[in-house]
Amino acid sequence: MRKAVVYIQFRYVTPDGSSFFSKGTGFLINKSGSGYGLTDNPFIVTCGHLFAPKYNGLPYDVSSQNLPTEFYVYYENKNCNEITKRGGKRLNGSNSFTIEELGTSFNIDAKNSMYNPSEDFAIIKASRTVKVYSKLNVEYAGWDAFYDLSNSNNTTYVAIGHPGGDTKMVNVDYDRAYVNSNGEEFGLYFDEGVSEGGFSGSPIFNDEAKVVGWLCAASDSADCFYVGTEESQNKTTCGRLDNLHYYLSS
Repeated sequence: MRKAVVYIQFRYVTPDGSSFFSKGTGFLINKSGSGYGLTDNPFIVTCGHLFAPKYNGLPYDVSSQNLPTEFYVYYENKNCNEITKRGGKRLNGSNSFTIEELGTSFNIDAKNSMYNPSEDFAIIKASRTVKVYSKLNVEYAGWDAFYDLSNSNNTTYVAIGHPGGDTKMVNVDYDRAYVNSNGEEFGLYFDEGVSEGGFSGSPIFNDEAKVVGWLCAASDSADCFYVGTEESQNKTTCGRLDNLHYYLSS
């Protein structure tokens, strides 16, 4: 699973001329059927709101800026108890990756009633082929577009991401997912780990190591104190891969 996770960062400019970094997580996703061919350009899925960071408290669309985006795999510590950070391996041609599709909620605040996590996504096409990236020994995450998130017998979900631009971290929910009434989102209450900024776009794997969604938003009051509880302060909202399937299939 971890070989498909991608650390994403890019510099953007606000209307007052200030420059900041947007940091998040994404994942290389496999192609349905027999998978990619060596000459195919693979795709990365992440949260759309990476391209609408907050400015004066509101989402600011930077998707049309000429963003020198960087994508890294293997940005992690070699061993769990190791202090030294590994710099990761940058995907060749990062600066010429293209945003193929942005969900309609990418620039809507998560507190807005119009916000739909399953529409808070970006599908990004890599500029190099699978053959080129094979030299980095990357993998492409398998996924399940028909996984029943509402089934209480389906338990254990894992998010792998880069909180605050840090090395790879893992959050785990050993229980079932909570699906909202309109089916547009599902929620997790992690038993291990806290959803911090930078986790946005992290793949959500089920107990079969298949992606069933991506991490979108957490409570502003998220705190280690609430880990393992089903309190609102520990809820993480996720987009559903079955809702994204329409875009992926095209």
